[in-house]
Amino acid sequence: MERIEDILEESIIAIIPIYDKGNGTNIITMENSHIEYKRVRTVLRRICNEYALHLSAFRRRYGKVINKRLGIPIVINEELILVPFKTRKPKFQNDGAYGYVNFHFVKDIVEDGRHTKLIMENGHEIQVLQRIHSVKRDFNNVKLILNENTKKNPMSYEFGQVATVDHIGRLYMEIMELKRMIKEMK
Repeated sequence: MERIEDILEESIIAIIPIYDKGNGTNIITMENSHIEYKRVRTVLRRICNEYALHLSAFRRRYGKVINKRLGIPIVINEELILVPFKTRKPKFQNDGAYGYVNFHFVKDIVEDGRHTKLIMENGHEIQVLQRIHSVKRDFNNVKLILNENTKKNPMSYEFGQVATVDHIGRLYMEIMELKRMIKEMK
């Protein structure tokens, strides 16, 4: 397998299971396409390991937020949010059916009969074996997870965003608590 850190530098837009000389994975980036002769699950684990993240912990934590056990989006960082979609019918028992699409690189969602087509920022089209309402629901789940993430970690806001009265109030309380702690230390 190519060094995963090299692939991550290219901005991953999708991780799709394929049959090419056996069961493999197509990692689609903005610039290239990388064929790996590993299962999608293995590729995901390697990506998570690169960021020191635990895949099962993601699924447990965010599954509770969206009230699902399977098909949980994986938030690696702000630029890499992977949403699972059924992209093929497996031929054999342990072949995965689900691929992952980076939430930020989906340009358009198009109904394609009983299925859906995702148009990516680089022009790549990904056939999803799900109805359009199911795909849109999965994208809304990402928004719920991101909203929950910012609630649990208010410091995850980017600089330059508008601060609400609630944010300022929390900051004021934290500053006052720090001042109190400093006084006690003297």
